[in-house]
Amino acid sequence: MANSTCFTRNIFLLLLTGLLLYSNLSVAQINKVEYFIDTDPGFGLATGIPVTAANDIPNQSASINLSAVANGFHNLFIRSRDAGGKWSISNQVPFYKTNSVASASINRVEYFIDTDPGFGLGTNITTTPGSDIANQAATIDLSTIANGFHNIFIRSRDAGGKWSISNQVPFFKVASIDSPNIVRSEYFIDDDPGFGLAAPLIINPQMKDVADKIIPVNISCLSIGAHNLFIRSLDENGKWSISNTSAFTTASVEPQAILVTSHDASNPICNGSGFKLTYDGGKCVYNSGNIFNVQISNASGVFAASPPVIGTLNTTAKSGI
Repeated sequence: MANSTCFTRNIFLLLLTGLLLYSNLSVAQINKVEYFIDTDPGFGLATGIPVTAANDIPNQSASINLSAVANGFHNLFIRSRDAGGKWSISNQVPFYKTNSVASASINRVEYFIDTDPGFGLGTNITTTPGSDIANQAATIDLSTIANGFHNIFIRSRDAGGKWSISNQVPFFKVASIDSPNIVRSEYFIDDDPGFGLAAPLIINPQMKDVADKIIPVNISCLSIGAHNLFIRSLDENGKWSISNTSAFTTASVEPQAILVTSHDASNPICNGSGFKLTYDGGKCVYNSGNIFNVQISNASGVFAASPPVIGTLNTTAKSGI
């Protein structure tokens, strides 16, 4: 019997010890949060922050009254107390207070080039007054500015009479040059035959710029694979452009074909008069004794069974007829 009583007492002591450990591990709810600035008034005497009691209060927003705080550097302290009356440490956050300044409306924008004439004496840029003027387009008069490097300065003034810094942008002025007329355009594929020797293109001889022009290119007899097309032009002053390049790929070998590339249409063609017609034979090889014939259609563009031949050329290369 004695042994049984001793056994029961041991169980009770073990259970009691477990209850004490569980009690020590439980977390008391936070029921008060307060803050103070710079000087600690004492626990429980600082400015309270309204909170809902909980074991943990994360991401709590609060309004801090700074009306009585002077401008300058300060420290904000925040701490909490749980239901058991125990306080946390006082967490410290440094900050700097300055008076908020409302943005005054900008009422003048001006610019000058190179030499500052003085505030308010630059060239005015018309704007609509506002607290911020962004993406403002302006026309800058460069008619009296010499060619070469310069600096343009732009600044603004607000309704309070305060000026911004003078923002600086360097630029280079060059006299506009009247572009000469283009008198010839030509193309070649892969291998350059020399300036003036490539296949000519039909263009208006009075054009100063050849843009968005669709041109036929003879790719007959080209090998399968990657190639490069080059196009360039000659102006009336005898100057050639760079040879612009465009890469392309052929998937099959096109059959032999002749492409008429240009003709002299500056004057009317009269009966019995001659004219020059050029063509591009592509990359095809023409045997010795080859003869190119120029045939004429009727007024509707239809060729008869045996159309009249108006020109012939015995050659193996691209040439005029």
